[in-house]
Amino acid sequence: MLIPSLNHGQASTDEIALSNSVNNSIIYVGGTGPGNYSHVQYAIDNASAGDTIFVFDDSSPYYENVDVNKTINIVGENKDTTVIDGLSRFYVLWITSNEVTISDLTIQYGGSGWSTGGIYIAATDVTIENCIIQHNANGIFIEGASYNYILNNTIHQNIYHSIRLEYTSNNHVCDNSLFGNDNGIYMWESPDNIIVRNNLEFSNWAGMILGEYCDGNLIYHNNFVNNVVEHAYDLSNNSWDAGYPIGGNYWDDYAGVDNDGDGIGDTPYVIRGPNAVDRYPLMEPFGEGLPNVSIDIQGGVGVSIIITDNRENATVDLPVSIDIAFSYFIRDRLLGGSPIVHNDLMLSENQEIIVRQLPPYLIGLGLVEVDVTIGLLEESAEMRVISFFVL
Repeated sequence: MLIPSLNHGQASTDEIALSNSVNNSIIYVGGTGPGNYSHVQYAIDNASAGDTIFVFDDSSPYYENVDVNKTINIVGENKDTTVIDGLSRFYVLWITSNEVTISDLTIQYGGSGWSTGGIYIAATDVTIENCIIQHNANGIFIEGASYNYILNNTIHQNIYHSIRLEYTSNNHVCDNSLFGNDNGIYMWESPDNIIVRNNLEFSNWAGMILGEYCDGNLIYHNNFVNNVVEHAYDLSNNSWDAGYPIGGNYWDDYAGVDNDGDGIGDTPYVIRGPNAVDRYPLMEPFGEGLPNVSIDIQGGVGVSIIITDNRENATVDLPVSIDIAFSYFIRDRLLGGSPIVHNDLMLSENQEIIVRQLPPYLIGLGLVEVDVTIGLLEESAEMRVISFFVL
């Protein structure tokens, strides 16, 4: 995505050259330079597919209800000060076009009715990231469209739900802070979504509600804290953990113990619903209490993975799992190989584990994807590697 320098509407030479090279434009809203639009909707109406609309905070708040009906990016100058206010009417942003990105904005004061709110999504491959969404009926409502991404947002003080999913699937809801809403996440007839690393706190009712036909959702590494009535309610069949040693979620009312010190409770956490259970509840909120371990992934001839345990006075060894997936080029064709898995390793205090892995073939330049899991700690890398030297 092209992000302009903060020159209030005067694009730099490099920006103009890059914009022209990819046949897309940057359109400015609210700055003082020539060609700035006064409303976000005016910029959309005059945009082409692939354009980026950059919204300055000079004229914020922008009082409007915005119809996003083109494949565009809308970027705010600063999420705390670049505000679109819906005047308590309907939805602030109504997204009906695929491949839209909304970032670095405050979205507030949509309508207060059951089917109104901050952002409505009826499209595919929409990304909402790094936004503040507040004082709406529903923060984000995805209905009848799938494969969308809700990432790293603060969604709070909404009347009903911070995130509402209905008749949708294969969405990613990750790294969001959801607090002070009636419900954190509400789902109905929405299977096969991934909900990871969210904080669901201080809900007036529940952190999560999964209604009927919401099967196959993967829910882990979320923190459920101080929700008034209950943390979660699940009428369907879902996975509330990612197995051992990755673990499940943190529940502030979990009463179990961790006798082996691996950061995971020894007994499951039972969730209200016919089949709902977190088999591997976390003892501390995810993001806290991670092991003091460094992971260095290096490319070259094959790949080297160096894992160093920096803990002191540790009494428990940590399980280590390493997944390595090589692929390689033959005459510009990218071909995949079988993954290599090391899941029988244990890391002791002040120990170093070094794994050097050549691909199972020796053909030219290749790619490698590495995933390392140590207890609750995860790290991934992707890089080009040399599979074969011709001297």
